[in-house]
Amino acid sequence: MINVIKKTLTSPKLLAKYIISFTAVFHLIISNLQISSISSLTDQICGFAMFFFILLGFACLFNAIRMQDITLKSFLISVFFLLLTMGFGIWLLSIYFIAIDSQANLNVNNVIPGITVSFIVLALYFISLILLIISFIQEKKKKLNEVKE
Repeated sequence: MINVIKKTLTSPKLLAKYIISFTAVFHLIISNLQISSISSLTDQICGFAMFFFILLGFACLFNAIRMQDITLKSFLISVFFLLLTMGFGIWLLSIYFIAIDSQANLNVNNVIPGITVSFIVLALYFISLILLIISFIQEKKKKLNEVKE
């Protein structure tokens, strides 16, 4: 068990896979907080943004599960889906903040849990993105060193 933990903590790729997997499932499980938050908003597009935020998170999950080696293609696909997912999350956050600013009858306490969930999920996806970039750079350095030898 300790060896598995050591291997995970020393491998950015494995850590990114676990964070992406956890984040996608976590986001789906606590999506009811976001649903209750967006139900008080008058902007109808917020449900669309939230749906794609969660759905693209699962696309990231499936992509992370099938990634064995970090090739350029798998890296670019992973980065694309992570950036797209984060884009929908940022869009959802902007909808929340615009509603807080413009909706006079909005109870801000109803929206705070949705904003918090969005920030947490975005932070975890961002950490995963950084770890994937580090892992890709390490793989390329390793291959360059093998070619030099």
